[in-house]
Amino acid sequence: MVTATRLIRCCRRINGDGNPFDSVLTSGTGGPGTYQQAILDAQGNYLSTSGDKVADPNCEAAGGILKNGLCRHSFADQLSVIPEEQRFQLFFEGEYDLSDQARVYTELSYSKNDVNATISPQLFRNGLADGNILIRADHPFNFFVSDGAGGIEYVDPAIWNNDIHTAVDLDCSCRPLGIEFNGYDSEFDREIRLNYLRSMTGFEYQFDNDWFLDTSFTYSRATRKEREGYNYKKAQLNAALDAGRFNPFGSRTATPDFISPKDGVSVAGLSRDVLMDFMHFRQSNNESEQSVVDVIVGGDWLALDGGPIGVAMGSQYRKDKLVLKEDPLWAAGLSRVPETTDEQVGGSEDVVAVFGEMLLPVTTDIELTAAIRYENYGGGIGATTDPKVTARWQASSALAFRSSYGTSFQAPSVSQASSSNGQAFLNDPASMNSSGNIVCQSTGLTSNTTVIVQGDPSLKPQTAKNFNGGLIYNRSGFEMSIDYWRFDYQNLIRPDGSAQSIVDNDCADGAADDPRIVRSASGQIRSVTLSFINTGDVVTDGLDFMVGYRFTDSPMGRLGLKLAASYVNKFALTTENIDGSTTVTHGAGSRNFSNPFSSVPRWRGNLGFNWEMNNHSANMAVRYISSYSNDQLSVPEDIASWVSLDLGYSYDLGDAFGENTRLNIGVNNIMDREPPTLGEFQRPGYDANVHEIRGRTAYVGLKVSM
Repeated sequence: MVTATRLIRCCRRINGDGNPFDSVLTSGTGGPGTYQQAILDAQGNYLSTSGDKVADPNCEAAGGILKNGLCRHSFADQLSVIPEEQRFQLFFEGEYDLSDQARVYTELSYSKNDVNATISPQLFRNGLADGNILIRADHPFNFFVSDGAGGIEYVDPAIWNNDIHTAVDLDCSCRPLGIEFNGYDSEFDREIRLNYLRSMTGFEYQFDNDWFLDTSFTYSRATRKEREGYNYKKAQLNAALDAGRFNPFGSRTATPDFISPKDGVSVAGLSRDVLMDFMHFRQSNNESEQSVVDVIVGGDWLALDGGPIGVAMGSQYRKDKLVLKEDPLWAAGLSRVPETTDEQVGGSEDVVAVFGEMLLPVTTDIELTAAIRYENYGGGIGATTDPKVTARWQASSALAFRSSYGTSFQAPSVSQASSSNGQAFLNDPASMNSSGNIVCQSTGLTSNTTVIVQGDPSLKPQTAKNFNGGLIYNRSGFEMSIDYWRFDYQNLIRPDGSAQSIVDNDCADGAADDPRIVRSASGQIRSVTLSFINTGDVVTDGLDFMVGYRFTDSPMGRLGLKLAASYVNKFALTTENIDGSTTVTHGAGSRNFSNPFSSVPRWRGNLGFNWEMNNHSANMAVRYISSYSNDQLSVPEDIASWVSLDLGYSYDLGDAFGENTRLNIGVNNIMDREPPTLGEFQRPGYDANVHEIRGRTAYVGLKVSM
């Protein structure tokens, strides 16, 4: 399994080059944590805090990181960059001729993926101190007393005297479990089970006049079952704290055999019985189904100079269903997070379509196609009619021109009208000052935050117009193509931002008041809510190039060279403001962190070299991605360009194990190039949407065709 150790080596720039005090891979909420005196009412209910924060005296001994008066938690090793995965896949296809004109056919595919992702202790926001953990004065391992000025001070347990010392109630900004639970292959890791089944059965009849009828039914079902530890039962954890059975202090790890002088019997260490009493394994199940019925009739019609007109027409019925079953404790806000969602979210969508397509060989050199599709989504979404036309002109034996134009329509999916929860580590540009107000001043805090993605049933469908035109040249081993493309999208459906961009933008106007961000009484981010929206209109265009040469065969084999590149000229997002004005955002050559879209480097290219001789073949590929601007930074800086080299070799074993057997070996990113940095202290350190973090990767494969 490739784990976050690889992330640290690849992105050591954000892990402080091994110095944890310079690392941003830490959370300001540690385990053990940081304490303030808690003020309670006469009934023992939490009211507020008093005095300054004081870090656990055993912070470093218990594995925490003591920095700026806070005991922090390192999560550098708690995420799997590439989770451990086991896959099983099965595919079957067959057909049977009922007669010379009729046949039935079937396809069946099944896949099962088991994923184990490393995680480690998470936050608990259901404590009795307004979400934080409340530690009462009589807790056997609470050795904090009043300093006489509204704050707290620590008394060494070695000199503790019940006749002299009196502990005070504490508000603990901490996570229940600490770095002693970090690591790999834990029973509390995230386990994901993915299953996918697809089956298709069809009937085809060939008429005497070259026309045919094809009908088919396709059914697919996908399930995702997830089980994740480090979620906590609200009632049991708070009860264990109040009873003194669970020790949240650093002494639990630093001195597990220590016996409390306050009662003479309580042991500092954590017993498994107590742990499993409040540990909750969050379990969620997602299920999706799709049923499709297709009926197609086609054949040759009138004859033109270039040949007969090909015609196909048909209809389709499609039904999509989605059910999200959340863990009951999590959905009720009784586990790790207090935010609640529905225990079950789901929906369905029915689509009816009719379509037709025609191939027109006008002459031997000119070919046209025309297609049209009508779809009715029902449910208030509406209907659409989308045409497409293409043309190709073979101007000479070596040169051809091609072009196409069409429209498309995409209704909001069932999932975009539903809700879901996830987690993200977020840098916080705001903090709470000494007066208890949230101000736009960063203290370097990082929070493991609940991210709520809220669906919207009122979304409009997104539509698009697209155009493509270009030429192809092929002669004497030389080949070349160039194409211009343009897409014009309206009412694109996207989340209204990333969680981090929403948090960053919260302080853009100098006030941390975005209602999508929920904070605890101590100022720490609890949740960020994203919503699917119609973001506006996008126009994007660019060019695709390809040039290659196939050398003449020689005793040394056959050689080939090919260069392919793509250039994005424009990516313009137009949004309408509240006052009716419009704003145009230019996203080409940008990371697009501040808007709902992904990174758009202007240039991507591959230079490939191929060699073949008898049963041997080899290839080399140089891959290039141009630099682009990182708009996450207040003053944007360029994310550097990236070049990697792949090498591969293949040997044809003939019919060694079947009709065709081929051995493949190779190394991707043979120079072990690291992905470019996002800038100092910018997490996760690299752009996962563009660059690859795995570094040098070797592979061996055997492909057998029966």
